[in-house]
Amino acid sequence: MKILITLIFLLFFNQSYSDLYQCNNVNGGVSFSDVPCPASNKEKKLYADTDSRGFLKKYILPPSNSAMRARCLKDACICGSEIISINSNIQRQFLKSINSIPNAWYRLNREYQRQNNANTYVNQIQKVIACELTVHQHFFEEYYPRYLELKRQVEKSNTVNPYKDCGKVPQMAQFEDDIRFQKRYNMYQDCLKFNKHQYSISYEVREAEELRRFVKKSQLALEKLRID
Repeated sequence: MKILITLIFLLFFNQSYSDLYQCNNVNGGVSFSDVPCPASNKEKKLYADTDSRGFLKKYILPPSNSAMRARCLKDACICGSEIISINSNIQRQFLKSINSIPNAWYRLNREYQRQNNANTYVNQIQKVIACELTVHQHFFEEYYPRYLELKRQVEKSNTVNPYKDCGKVPQMAQFEDDIRFQKRYNMYQDCLKFNKHQYSISYEVREAEELRRFVKKSQLALEKLRID
């Protein structure tokens, strides 16, 4: 009977904590799987303690000692003596929270290590940091669906690019004579002027460009929550 219970426990344990792999597809997309990636794809092995989105649970789940509750106003949240400013711009606040979560977690973990018995004794500094961490976790979870929606918009809009591809700056060494070089250089300058004009006259173009930059920055920042 003991052997049977042990086998059931081991089976459940292995299923619950199976490895997670991040695979980069040929088209540049990212997928997650509990089996190794195909040989043609770049593979990045992630930790088993991740959620369904591939984020490390230690960054996403509230800390166990989050007894202190934040008092949030319109433009700030207060955790004890710590004041956490809130950006009215959703995109900037989302990026701020992503970058702040790992930092707050490591500060909290460092305070744990300074205690002789961190499981039973939590000092005021730990409570403040834990409170700060939960604030950023809250904004991350609240704005993450919005980020996914904007990401889909960017992916759809990539098919219509308002800018011309100007290529690299022409170099004199690439041409046989000055006339051909000057002609190509003038074409390059005209291309830059066209793109600058497109950006200046169209609000939609500017908005789309800013959206692309936000999504790109977010994708890079989100990697911090996936890798220890």
